[in-house]
Amino acid sequence: MEAELILYAVPTGSLAQAIGAFFDELAERPTTAQRFPPHCTLTGFFHDDADAIGQYADAAQGVVRPVSVDVALRTTPEWIGLEVQSPDLLALARDFAAAAAPIESRRDQIRLKDWLHVSLAYGHDADATDELANLATKLVDPAADVGWDLRVYERRERAWIVRGSWPLP
Repeated sequence: MEAELILYAVPTGSLAQAIGAFFDELAERPTTAQRFPPHCTLTGFFHDDADAIGQYADAAQGVVRPVSVDVALRTTPEWIGLEVQSPDLLALARDFAAAAAPIESRRDQIRLKDWLHVSLAYGHDADATDELANLATKLVDPAADVGWDLRVYERRERAWIVRGSWPLP
């Protein structure tokens, strides 16, 4: 069976709780962002045999190290979220791709992301932007206490399965 995998940095702590509260407020009128767990995408999706998942988990665990991350709330008419500045996360993703390079069964390349962000809302009607931006400003403090977990997720239809999760010191 083929697995669809991705590498995320996932906020934890007070910031994650605030993002959860924001998502809860949108439960009755979700945007596209609520289809995914709150995350910062480090790679694009890649595909491999399900029995290779453990090798990707090992590759991810092997690159875990302390990271420095700066977060700022940004809004545009089309997108509301947290922009993430972190050369450390970019390097961690590069190291993961290098560690996973010897896995020969992968169907496609691991594509690294260069715009690091945590989406709060997108795919919404333009007339809802101000309301969503105000709600994000009220509930999500980008200076809140935050830690980060490195996670390998498998996406199956509408389910997200954590295949490995490691705190980034």
